[in-house]
Amino acid sequence: MKLSLKKEQELSKLKTKFLTLVSHEFMTPLSGILTSAGLIEKYNEKATNEKIAKHSTIIKSRAIQINNMLDDFISLEKTESENYPLRLSKFKLCDVINRLLHDSKAILKEGQRIEITPCKAPIEVWQDRKALEIIINNVLYNAIKYSPEHSLIKIKFHRNDLLKISIEDNGIGIPKEAQKYVFDKFYRGKNALTIQGTGIGLNTVKRYLEKLNGSIKIHSKENKGTKVLIELPIDYDKLKAQVLKYESIEPNH
Repeated sequence: MKLSLKKEQELSKLKTKFLTLVSHEFMTPLSGILTSAGLIEKYNEKATNEKIAKHSTIIKSRAIQINNMLDDFISLEKTESENYPLRLSKFKLCDVINRLLHDSKAILKEGQRIEITPCKAPIEVWQDRKALEIIINNVLYNAIKYSPEHSLIKIKFHRNDLLKISIEDNGIGIPKEAQKYVFDKFYRGKNALTIQGTGIGLNTVKRYLEKLNGSIKIHSKENKGTKVLIELPIDYDKLKAQVLKYESIEPNH
């Protein structure tokens, strides 16, 4: 049994490394596609052609979806590495949120909209910025992907001693029997099999949160929607005990 388990673990690592290698190879041509689609939109601004605008938007949307999947595979290998270095820095939370919202516009379905707590105050946090972006991005894109057209996605965030983020949708939801497996690598619920996806997004989120000393909870009902609750420490003093686990800390504290 031990030998069988070891072989299975080695096979899983090989699979992850292969997917990561392929993902890196796809990144360069995909970046070229996104750049060209952006230029088409720019050239079309002066004499707007609705058909050109429509199809350039479709190209960008599909390319971004592929790019997100490739990011998932690359992130998967990083989070599976025990020595993966996290980088702690101080940054404005609203900068992260606004950037993710801007990027998400390209994949919103017709009539979908995002309602978010306004960024009125410059909330500053200590964390790994890139990891936080990946966490929020994965959960938000799931909400978009598994929700119907003309639906509402709500994002709320609150800071006290922790950063608390909730992302709620009224999409297809997660079947009750599947909820205990949602963080398993490559797992997908029976009602999600016909929708494009890799089955590693939430697994990656969970792994990052474990490294960041955070937590995630999911409340969901099939055909009703899903609410994801994320909590993270964001104060330098609270993270001192973990400083030695980080490869670097930005020198602004």
